[in-house]
Amino acid sequence: MPHRPSPRPVFRAALCRVLLWACKAPPVIAAMAVLLVIGERTKGAAEDLAGGAGPEISVSIVVALDGGQPVVDPAWVDGQIAEANRLYASIPLRFRRVSLASASWLAAHVDTREDRDRASGRLVHGAINLRVAASLMDVDEPGRVRRGVHWHLRADRRRHCIILSSIAAPQVLAHELGHFFGNGHSEVTDNLMSYSRANGPLFLDAAQVAQVRRTLKSYLHSRELAQPVEPR
Repeated sequence: MPHRPSPRPVFRAALCRVLLWACKAPPVIAAMAVLLVIGERTKGAAEDLAGGAGPEISVSIVVALDGGQPVVDPAWVDGQIAEANRLYASIPLRFRRVSLASASWLAAHVDTREDRDRASGRLVHGAINLRVAASLMDVDEPGRVRRGVHWHLRADRRRHCIILSSIAAPQVLAHELGHFFGNGHSEVTDNLMSYSRANGPLFLDAAQVAQVRRTLKSYLHSRELAQPVEPR
């Protein structure tokens, strides 16, 4: 069957014109134009998932400051995202950094449940929210060091984010994304969701892939997640 060009670029060009027009429009009309853009991006993501191309999901990152300096640099963040993209390519699913900021309100050392709750504030709607701290401690086993966690705000479990420690290995974001998309831990060696490693290639099994796809579809339908609007 011959390849049919996607109409998506035409829609994107039209949406850009809508946004430019909305800047000069009355507030109510401008708001309607923005909602149109969000709807198009969400619909496009769902179509990509169904069609096998794979949606690209926004990731918004906040990095803690320690001694006035960010605890990790942009290359560290991009390495985590690149490894997640490699490991989720078969779903298919991609992630893209859309914002990266350092902030003094994010604790450099996330030791308590209260620290995790504070890290879960100021979330960006439509994106996976990633926080990076200098260190992360287990809140159930005192003294145990953690590399990452998928955390739900205790006051409102609908609000959630991923917190990584600066000592996290490159695949830790991918592991926490597994939790973000509904997978628990595995006891199978070298499974992405397992703590057991034998230096083999990391993988998700068929049931885990299906779980990611189901949860992703739900997030896209509810517009909790959307594809990036701004150009690369």
